[in-house]
Amino acid sequence: MKANSFLGLLLMIPLATASACTDDDTTSDTAGNGGASAGRSGAAGGRAGAGIAGRLDAAGAAGQNGGTDGAGAGGTDAGGAGGDQPAEGGAGGAAAGLNDAQILKVLSTANEGEVSVALVAKPNLKDSGALSFAQMMISEHSAADGQTLALVTAKQLAPERSEVSDALEADTATVISELSKTPSAGFDKAYMDSQVSMHQQVLSLIDTRLLPDADDADLKALLTTLRASVATHLSNAQTISASLP
Repeated sequence: MKANSFLGLLLMIPLATASACTDDDTTSDTAGNGGASAGRSGAAGGRAGAGIAGRLDAAGAAGQNGGTDGAGAGGTDAGGAGGDQPAEGGAGGAAAGLNDAQILKVLSTANEGEVSVALVAKPNLKDSGALSFAQMMISEHSAADGQTLALVTAKQLAPERSEVSDALEADTATVISELSKTPSAGFDKAYMDSQVSMHQQVLSLIDTRLLPDADDADLKALLTTLRASVATHLSNAQTISASLP
């Protein structure tokens, strides 16, 4: 009887050992899968956060939560992406150069904007100096636009929109909107102040963007001619504005 009991115990020991090994393997696999999954999450977080300040630290923290392998994956991806991104951001911060087609569009937009504002303002102007200035804007900027379009035809270069021409269009719409809400008593002064601002903007664009970026010699010559006109307009607008109450 004792021999049978002893034999039964001997048979149970291997079964218990096998069961324990199986449980340990399962636990190890589960932990390993969890670490790998967390590692992938850390890596994805690192990639998604590239370029934004502080993402490298956040990705590293996410990687650490995923275990040793997770920290390595998250740290590598986040560090690589985060390290490259500031250089790209610096390049993106610089103003993109304008090609000749875009420059022609900027010129056309500026000329048409001046004419549009003058046409809106003219019926409401009372000061003779402001009224004469508005008429000069209609005449001279229409002529300048004609010169621009003639160059478009000669070069067979269709004007191309850019962030600069879009901004000028938006600014013109804002000026017209503001003038429409200006009381009659202050209308002349408001119009002339807007002309000072608009001509300062165009003069700055010619000096810092259009002339430096232009490639075609005829386009450069036109820009030089128009710059002289814009500078004269600015001086006149400043003088008239200063004379108004």
